[in-house]
Amino acid sequence: MKVVFILGAGATLSDVATRPMKQRPPLDRGFFRIAKTAHPGLAGTVASYMQQVYEYDVYAADADSLERVMGQIYTDTFNPGLREAATLAFRALLRLFTRRIADTTNDIHATRQRWLYRMLAGFLSARIAPEDITIITYNQDLQVEKTLCLLSERSRWAPMASQIFNFPGCYSLGPHQITAPS
Repeated sequence: MKVVFILGAGATLSDVATRPMKQRPPLDRGFFRIAKTAHPGLAGTVASYMQQVYEYDVYAADADSLERVMGQIYTDTFNPGLREAATLAFRALLRLFTRRIADTTNDIHATRQRWLYRMLAGFLSARIAPEDITIITYNQDLQVEKTLCLLSERSRWAPMASQIFNFPGCYSLGPHQITAPS
């Protein structure tokens, strides 16, 4: 049997669903409204660029879309007339996005109670070989990596640790070269 996990934003969000919105990992909609209070300088740089160039209010409920703004500013970095200002705005946006991810996910520790851990452990308990489990993630928050590291550190799974935490050609990590937060 082959198993494939496809994880999007809900994979991490489900672990912190009871937190206030500003403490949850960023989503596309509502990103700037929340970022404005958490990091007003960076959010303001992006908002100012979008307002000046497009008369677009990133804080307006119907326009507050991280993906749309990111795509627009990134595209503008290739426009010779906008390149300099767009590059500054794009760098601010990347810093803002990175800080929002760090602020909201660094303290989400992998535990045996998290849903991803329980599902993976369930498949391993059912004797699904680690090489028959594939994880595709669209998240940048390292929750998958934290979970796989925790699994590989448990005595029950230690004999197959090098197979559980294995990203060939991706992170250049061998078994046990990083540790999950305790």
